[in-house]
Amino acid sequence: MYLLLTCPVCRAARSGPQGLCSHCAASLFMPQIAAFELSLGPYSGALERAIKAYKFGQVRRLGELFGSALADTLQASSWPLDVICAVPLHPLRYMQRGFNQSALVARTAAKRSRLPYRPLLARVRTTRQQARLGAVERQGNVAGAFRSAPLAGERVLLVDDVMTSGATVTECALTLFAAGASRVYVATLARAQHP
Repeated sequence: MYLLLTCPVCRAARSGPQGLCSHCAASLFMPQIAAFELSLGPYSGALERAIKAYKFGQVRRLGELFGSALADTLQASSWPLDVICAVPLHPLRYMQRGFNQSALVARTAAKRSRLPYRPLLARVRTTRQQARLGAVERQGNVAGAFRSAPLAGERVLLVDDVMTSGATVTECALTLFAAGASRVYVATLARAQHP
């Protein structure tokens, strides 16, 4: 666990008002926006360390920083959104971690963007951790793993922490479309860079 007064990214300097030292805060985000997908930057360097501190080091205050940065990036995207949701954790994984990292970010982004947050998706079966699987295995791992609340043409923003192969967000988006979403946009904290 990280000390509260220490920057969770470099652990060398005292954190500032955003929860990071000034050097790490300045180098954290490099937003990338495409037609239906955005990320706050590549999954490397300071952003990778910050996500790991948030997700595995219990530095939950970073969720607000990530959510605020996501709201700012959403404003630049000009996407017409009706509702924000997050990729759900299975209840057992939620109990182990104690929080859903994507949901905390999504709630903050929704509040800052003046949009409703709704937990539209539920994970209906246990899946293996995607990070430990290859691309083909990832697709099979999450196939049929989600269900959605009914929708009536809403344009949905789906929030996740890291996109590697895209299998999880693709399965979630297909589930949202099947439930009645008219559009699904995807926002992640980071996107893995492939060689």
